[in-house]
Amino acid sequence: MDLSKFEVDPKIAKLIPGEMALKNLVLPLKRDGRTLTVAMADPTNMGVLEDLKFITRYDIFPVIAGEFTIRNVLEKIFESTEAQLGNLLKSIENTDDSEVEVVDTKEPRRSACHDDSKVQPVPASLKAAVFAALTASTIAAP
Repeated sequence: MDLSKFEVDPKIAKLIPGEMALKNLVLPLKRDGRTLTVAMADPTNMGVLEDLKFITRYDIFPVIAGEFTIRNVLEKIFESTEAQLGNLLKSIENTDDSEVEVVDTKEPRRSACHDDSKVQPVPASLKAAVFAALTASTIAAP
């Protein structure tokens, strides 16, 4: 498949974790009902296909695409996420510890922060990475 003529939706692409996508050179292209079309360098790799089905909970329809092209598209998509995470972590580092509140809940909740104008929601695509970074920094702290 010629990916240069295909507009990849970053929301669809992020249905697969970036590390797995880059490692296995797989790129989700579109979702149609319960079927996820995925560009792959090796669409015969049944182990990866099963993993994709398990992770996404969609039936997988593989199409072949070049390794170089898939890697370039994935790097563009996940590079922007990493840049967002980097900016978010820098802003957290520059804030007073008393201003940071980490809440792991499914229900919407008002912040205990006195100035709600400082509250910045974390994008869903970055929550796991932010949690891991905060946990790592907490563990590493003396």
